[in-house]
Amino acid sequence: MKRRVFGAMLPLFLFSCALISFDEYGVSCSRNPAARYFEGERIDFSFNCDVVHYYAEQAVTIKSGNHRYDAEYVWDGRSLSVKPEAGWIRGKPYLVSIDGLMHTENDASFQAYAVCAFIYGNEADRFFALSLPERRYDTDLQTKLVFSFNKKIEESQFEKAFSLLPAAEYSTALSDDGKTVVVSPSPNWKMNTTYAWTVKRLFSSDGFEMQETLSNTFSTKEDPENPALAALCPVTDMSPDAPWLTDIPLDKNISEKQAIGFVFSKPMDFDSVKDAVSISPPISGYMIRCGDSSERFLFVPEEYYKSGVEYTLSISASAQDKNGMPLFEKYIHCFYAADVYLSVVGLLLDADAVSDFSGGCIEHVFYKNADGDGELTAHILFSHALADDFLTAAANAVTASLLFPFTSSSPVKSAVFWNEDKTRLTVTWTRFTVSTSDVLSYYRLKIAGGPSGITDGRGGYMEKDICINLLAK
Repeated sequence: MKRRVFGAMLPLFLFSCALISFDEYGVSCSRNPAARYFEGERIDFSFNCDVVHYYAEQAVTIKSGNHRYDAEYVWDGRSLSVKPEAGWIRGKPYLVSIDGLMHTENDASFQAYAVCAFIYGNEADRFFALSLPERRYDTDLQTKLVFSFNKKIEESQFEKAFSLLPAAEYSTALSDDGKTVVVSPSPNWKMNTTYAWTVKRLFSSDGFEMQETLSNTFSTKEDPENPALAALCPVTDMSPDAPWLTDIPLDKNISEKQAIGFVFSKPMDFDSVKDAVSISPPISGYMIRCGDSSERFLFVPEEYYKSGVEYTLSISASAQDKNGMPLFEKYIHCFYAADVYLSVVGLLLDADAVSDFSGGCIEHVFYKNADGDGELTAHILFSHALADDFLTAAANAVTASLLFPFTSSSPVKSAVFWNEDKTRLTVTWTRFTVSTSDVLSYYRLKIAGGPSGITDGRGGYMEKDICINLLAK
């Protein structure tokens, strides 16, 4: 009984449901799968039924390597044509596919898949290298890298595509036919170095992209010897014929603004030497090459060395020779400038010569002026001339002051005079109180020394103070 009911209802069931056969729906790609190159405008995907456009477009992928491109879609009936929005790039390999669930206009669905792979362009227009620099060892430092191609290129395109590690200065030159590029070092490759060059994503002048990434290495000649500092010495002047006193140590043999000479065992890179040299405490100056030599350099001070000051000259190991080899070790050298102390070689108090500067007390008869005040004139003769800019400071460093008693008058400086040679200073004071039988007046004449006292303006100064105590008579 149940079988009869089912058998009677089966025809009705078959006519009330839309049976779907997955074999009747499909998609195909218009491009010939056997062809390696393609140069048409678009890739066509043809459906054998009407599909909802949105789902078809979402299933399309245009890729080259790992890069995915936005697509432009054009429909013509059941055919979907696609291309990259930015256009095809000639010589680039592409993978264009459609892979996804399609929906038909009558609410059916099916899985669509079609894929095509190709290189865009014409095989006859393929862009490739004809010759490249080979891998080399013990390469000369001026070796040029020569790249030749089958098509013309733009020099700017090559410069963009070319890279070199480690970085180095170089120049490029394009041949007259536009097919050969020469890469030249500026001025030389570094010794003891392995360079790796790469040419990636190079385009020909007609816009064809080379698919291969070109690369190779070359190693320069080896030089195992590190440069060394051969001498550090005083140099009399900066003239080409100036003697280099390489046998004389720097310590206490350099003075005023005398240059310091550096002699290296190998030709050096000037910029690295300049950056590696330092002096402490700092002294302003500059580094120069000595003529055309790359082994001799000068530090030229712009101020005077100071007597009694210990200078520390350092040359860091970052100083390199012409081949990029650094110094074997850091150099540290301490030195003093030559003892060019300023000294007092003669002293007159009025007409009386003073030879003992030990600080004892001497009696001196003061001249009395019209006001009845004691007056004193000191004539000070220095060992050498003082610079013009330091004369006023020197005069201010010579003082006369009251010691005892406080009831006596303090002297007042009334006149200062320098001779033409700037070696003799004459200073006059007034208002001294002359001693009486009841009250003795004591004064002190001081000529200030030390670094903060009288200086000659060339780094020399008086080693110590000179103090003379006076009993005013």
